[in-house]
Amino acid sequence: MRETKEELGIRIARNRFKRITKKHLVSGDKGHRNDRFSTLYEVKGDYKISDLKIDKEEIISVKFCTLGELKKALKKEHDGGFKTMMKEYFRGRS
Repeated sequence: MRETKEELGIRIARNRFKRITKKHLVSGDKGHRNDRFSTLYEVKGDYKISDLKIDKEEIISVKFCTLGELKKALKKEHDGGFKTMMKEYFRGRS
């Protein structure tokens, strides 16, 4: 979709995106509230990091990994909403 072109420099057809979940995430403390909406998509394909043109203003890093590597990394991750979304992704998957 548009963000992949703007932030990663690659075009991916809309029909390649499978929406996994959409969440309204709220964080903050006294007097400061941070509302954000996040949508997690899955896109399968043959992509190379070297083909990406990363917008460094928007993207900190890019890494491809196996599902096993992702599950292991998530055990170390604090839950800012992403971990919760990934739990939903892994439900029913091996």
